[in-house]
Amino acid sequence: MPDPSESRSRDVYPDSETVASERADRMIPILGVAIGFVFVTMLSVLLYFVVTGAINPPAPRTAYEARISTLESVIQTEPENGGAWSDYIRAWTGVQDYESAGKAWQDATEVLEGRPDQLIQVDLAWAQSLMLQNRYAEAIEQAQVVIDSEDEAQAVLVENLGLRAELGIAGTGTLVPAHVLQGGSYAALEEWEQAVDAFSEALALAPVAADVLVSRGRAYLELGMEAEARADFETAAQFIPEDPTIKEFLEGAGEAQ
Repeated sequence: MPDPSESRSRDVYPDSETVASERADRMIPILGVAIGFVFVTMLSVLLYFVVTGAINPPAPRTAYEARISTLESVIQTEPENGGAWSDYIRAWTGVQDYESAGKAWQDATEVLEGRPDQLIQVDLAWAQSLMLQNRYAEAIEQAQVVIDSEDEAQAVLVENLGLRAELGIAGTGTLVPAHVLQGGSYAALEEWEQAVDAFSEALALAPVAADVLVSRGRAYLELGMEAEARADFETAAQFIPEDPTIKEFLEGAGEAQ
């Protein structure tokens, strides 16, 4: 028969296991609330800094940024690679970091001094960058640098790579884009006669360059020279009949007749 006094003793003085269990039961919800409070507080602080700009999450790398990183490695190992330098300038231009594009051009000019066959590519890339920056007068001047240096660049190529002459390769591939770049810049400045002249120089080297024919046709229209514009548009239509400028002009001319 159990001793009543022992039962009363357990009621008044519970054993240590019971006390620990009761304490744990009380502490669990308290710890949960505390942990939740700390987590919410930390999240709130983080969001505050992000929203206020104190912390800027890293932006995702773009194709241009990845290209810049790759080209920097190429230039370190091949400092006289004009193609890499020109792509480097274009990549900085692509992310609209024009200051870095300009610095890249200046650095390339120093490194490639005495290598006109490599520097001409760099000068063309910088001329293109200037045009995209809407610095049209400077772009025209820079494109002229490319045009003026073509003969010297070609002479170096023929001297160093006689095979080019044997194969009949007669240019560095920069003259046509340089003339087109000048034409586009003149057009942006609404200097239509100079634009026609520049596009004509390009077409003398590449007579079936359809896009250039369209550009010159537009310039002719601005000068009121519809017959010349028609000739350019009709020639270009053989290659790019769906061009909106061509369609609009030829359809409008047909309705006028």
